[in-house]
Amino acid sequence: VSTIVGSVHIDGAGAAVVAHTIDGTVHASTTHGPVVLSSVNGSVFAHVDTLADSGAISATTVNGSVTAELPPQLDANVDASTVTGHITIDYPLTRTGETSSRHVSAMLGAGGREIRMGTVNGSVTLKKIQS
Repeated sequence: VSTIVGSVHIDGAGAAVVAHTIDGTVHASTTHGPVVLSSVNGSVFAHVDTLADSGAISATTVNGSVTAELPPQLDANVDASTVTGHITIDYPLTRTGETSSRHVSAMLGAGGREIRMGTVNGSVTLKKIQS
């Protein structure tokens, strides 16, 4: 799903989600990954109940925050970055690369699938789904 002006809202999907906009927010909720979400001027939010073996997550924007709510038990390689905001990750991390207050490169659990989250002007949050 894509648009140039306007928000994208997907709720209750049962498969992979790909959604893009230039001027608006992107909000997607699905039972299964992978998920690819992007905006230029707007926040990005992903909620994924379960991830397939290679269910990658990509959530990016330029002006806005990026938030992902993922399963509590997660094996992944995470790359999260921001220029002017902060990064919050609810999972225990094993650092795998250079890490600072503006960039995190780390492994969750045993690693594996790729989770990429980034923004220029906003914060990045990776949350565990609360049961």
